[in-house]
Amino acid sequence: MWYHYVYIHYKADNDVPFYVGKGHVSKKAKEQVFKRANEPRLKNLHWANTVKTHGLRVAIFASCSSDEEAQRLEKVLIAEFGRKDLGRGSLINRTDGGEGSCGMIISPKHRERLSVSLTGRKGKPFSLEQKEEMSRRKKMQYANGCKTTKGYHHTLETKAVLSAKNKGRKAFFSEEHKANISAAKKNKPSTLKGKKRPPFSSEWRANLSAAATRRYAKEEGRAASRAAWEKVKVNNPNWRQDLLERSAKGARQRSLNAKIRRELKAQTPPIRFPENAHNAVLSFGA
Repeated sequence: MWYHYVYIHYKADNDVPFYVGKGHVSKKAKEQVFKRANEPRLKNLHWANTVKTHGLRVAIFASCSSDEEAQRLEKVLIAEFGRKDLGRGSLINRTDGGEGSCGMIISPKHRERLSVSLTGRKGKPFSLEQKEEMSRRKKMQYANGCKTTKGYHHTLETKAVLSAKNKGRKAFFSEEHKANISAAKKNKPSTLKGKKRPPFSSEWRANLSAAATRRYAKEEGRAASRAAWEKVKVNNPNWRQDLLERSAKGARQRSLNAKIRRELKAQTPPIRFPENAHNAVLSFGA
């Protein structure tokens, strides 16, 4: 199976080639997806402006057995169509092709040089004191049962340092800024201040009255139910035992009713419709 290919980008409106490139299909991909040729990535600003003006049509020109073959074919096509910046054609490629590191094998010596050149570039390494302080704070968090900064409380020393730093700081808005905001607000009428709601219509008033009546009726009913229940508690000291007995009796009765329904259902033969039941219903309806 081949994994390398060469593609050409054409202007969609006049079908003129303007870019030549190469790509490869991942060996892990289940299908041949020409991602490099179809992805809307920014080759260069000229490429983006060209696509924006004329549109884009992608064509897979050829498949190649190796990256070296794809590089050679890319060079041939760029030389054939010609680069626009050199005044030799319509392509906006900035180079003659053949670049890239697809399939390049890095030697151990090269890896060592890269490691030395990149070591320490992400930032200044932590000093021993900084590491000890970070370790102490983490141990404190774990000791308090907190594995994150959520719920972490600063020490009194840290609070004093933060307080000293924040003292004397200017407010978020300066006095001049506040004056400018006030002047701008004074010249514009407020959208809410002094705004009157529209008067209630007769239908709206009727709905409000009905809702209030239902609400008061529910409240009165609840109050009456609570009063009756309190009266039962006062008149019957064993009300709790009676309630449990009634509840158990109701549960037994429901279980007995369910058992009777199951027995009746088992004794009743199933209803079987004849094969022409559908036609019979249709003819009867007619």
